[in-house]
Amino acid sequence: MPKHSVHLTRVAIDAARKANVNTLAPDEFVQAEAYLRNAVMEQGMKNSLLAVTYAPLAIEQTDIARRIAMQHAPSSTPKSSDAT
Repeated sequence: MPKHSVHLTRVAIDAARKANVNTLAPDEFVQAEAYLRNAVMEQGMKNSLLAVTYAPLAIEQTDIARRIAMQHAPSSTPKSSDAT
């Protein structure tokens, strides 16, 4: 497994963390981190097959967490006032 796959997975998870996905979709985010840990561990043990299995799962779980977080995030667009 190329090292960049685990690296890109870390980048995706770090970006999600900076967007507060870990607080808005904690269960899914924790699962993504677990998949990343497994990918790193398998890569370190030279088990490329399992490493390439876990890295995409981490990315997929991060995407799920991001979608859930977007549904729960407060809206940043101002609401129009009913008083006119």
